Amino acid sequence: MKWSFREIWGIDMKVNSFVSIALLCFAFGCTATKNSSSLFSEYESYLRDVNRENLSKVYSGYFSPALLEGESIHNLDVVDQLMFKNYMDRMDSHFQSKGNSVGCLSVNGFDLENMPVTFRLRYSKPTNWLIEEVQVRFVNSITDFDRSAKCPEAAT
Repeated sequence: MKWSFREIWGIDMKVNSFVSIALLCFAFGCTATKNSSSLFSEYESYLRDVNRENLSKVYSGYFSPALLEGESIHNLDVVDQLMFKNYMDRMDSHFQSKGNSVGCLSVNGFDLENMPVTFRLRYSKPTNWLIEEVQVRFVNSITDFDRSAKCPEAAT
């Protein structure tokens, strides 16, 4: 006696195979490899975890050695610059773009006086995403906010 999957299962073998593969992928995690965490989640971690008191102990987990360029982490001017997050009181929007080893994050928001400010961050990824360059832009109005991810511009 001949039979087919269509007669027994009521579906074609192609569909049944697809469903089986989909279930296996769900059960065993068949997914494309993720390009690590998002730059914004790294930035949120910096916001949450870094402060003046612990900066000298944790900075290497957030900032690229290239950012310090031989400066001492104990220099108060360096500390002020690495604590750039203090310039923004309230966030409005953010945009990110990243490749395999370099990424850009733009964060728009407002300072304590409700004036618009934009952070442009360049991240590099030797092993994990680290802030390599920072630009704090005090803009004239929200129409000057970044509308896409931008890395810091070269100083003129």
